[in-house]
Amino acid sequence: MVGGRVAELLAERGLAQRLVVRDPARAPRLAGAEVRVAAGYGAGDEMRRALDGVDTLFLVPGREASDRVAQHTTAVDAAVAADVRRIVYLSFLGRHLGDVHPGPPALDHRGAHPRLRCRFVHLLRMSQYMDFIPSMVSPEG
Repeated sequence: MVGGRVAELLAERGLAQRLVVRDPARAPRLAGAEVRVAAGYGAGDEMRRALDGVDTLFLVPGREASDRVAQHTTAVDAAVAADVRRIVYLSFLGRHLGDVHPGPPALDHRGAHPRLRCRFVHLLRMSQYMDFIPSMVSPEG
């Protein structure tokens, strides 16, 4: 949702962009948007090919998975190999991730941060996706 909304805003401004997606049928049809496919962040070679020629990457965290840190690391490494000059990474709130928010999302983001220091990186901090909040409430409220 976040990546799609950012892509819409960039398209509204007339900016050319490349959308790297898992399923091209689900990619938004936007003016000035080229679509490339990678099976996921963990598909390093596919990510590198998809990012070849890209100057700035907006990296939205992958869905929760036991290997999410490895997926994020692979995606960042692929961006570096493709000579991406700037990475904008949607991270998690908290100066010391995992200390303030000890759950898996924060720890997963903290695990990716050392890799992000290898390039010119902007970290955007979010606290929670709104669509995730209902899953935190029991049926009893």
